[in-house]
Amino acid sequence: MDNRNSFLKYLLTFSVFLALEAAAVLLIVNNGDIQRLKLMEAAGAVSAWTGKTINGISGYFSLKQANRRLAEENGRLYGEVSMLREQISLWKADTASYARNLADSMPAPVEYTAAEVVSNSTDRLHNYLIINKGTEDGIEQDMGVVTGRGVIGYVINAGKHYSKVVSLLDTDNMVSAVLRRNGTFGTLRWDGKRPDRAILHDIPLHTAVNEGDTVETSGYSLIYPAGIMIGTIVSRDNVDGINYDLTVQLFEDFSKIRHVYAVTLRDKEDIRELTEPGTETEKTGGK
Repeated sequence: MDNRNSFLKYLLTFSVFLALEAAAVLLIVNNGDIQRLKLMEAAGAVSAWTGKTINGISGYFSLKQANRRLAEENGRLYGEVSMLREQISLWKADTASYARNLADSMPAPVEYTAAEVVSNSTDRLHNYLIINKGTEDGIEQDMGVVTGRGVIGYVINAGKHYSKVVSLLDTDNMVSAVLRRNGTFGTLRWDGKRPDRAILHDIPLHTAVNEGDTVETSGYSLIYPAGIMIGTIVSRDNVDGINYDLTVQLFEDFSKIRHVYAVTLRDKEDIRELTEPGTETEKTGGK
């Protein structure tokens, strides 16, 4: 009972206080020009701060939408760049073939699907990512995943709306890579140590190698197209008297990945039929 009376007394006192404060403000506004001006300035400041905060929140969500649209547009542009690279290669080899393909508006040899990373790890020996695109968006198992700065990994499991990606930072993941300067290729693999570096194995000792040389994908697989950047050489190690192990500084910062692209080669199935065991030539013993 005493507690209830105390609460009612507090509530009454607080109500009287608010009423007196409101009356004081009205007296100031009605009888003092300077006070009225100061009060209006304060109210304006509060209103401006509120409007700025609301605009900031609205701008944040608008920025996310803009980033998503930009990522999708970049995917389309990557496809066009890939198409131009193929056309240039054809032109160098055969100007007549180049002209015919250009006239036929040859489709891009690589398709890019923009996606966002919703989960990512970098502190394990077998790291992975989750992206917000799945089979209903055209994502399939064994698709490569890249950014504008390098190789990220490949899709190991595709659900309807999300997919799991084996990260380049997985000690079991291997990527066929080449030195851009001279075309020498080897196998790139993470050694489980620094998340910003990987090792390019099996580079012959006679190969001219300099610090700063660029490493990129070779295209000798059905996962990644040729020419996707990976990183630069920072050191070399003679491992067996025959080959170098090259330490590669990765271009991509795996701790900050937000937007990626799932890539698929247009002619992947045709190539697979020719390279997988059990083809017609192998069955008949043909050359």
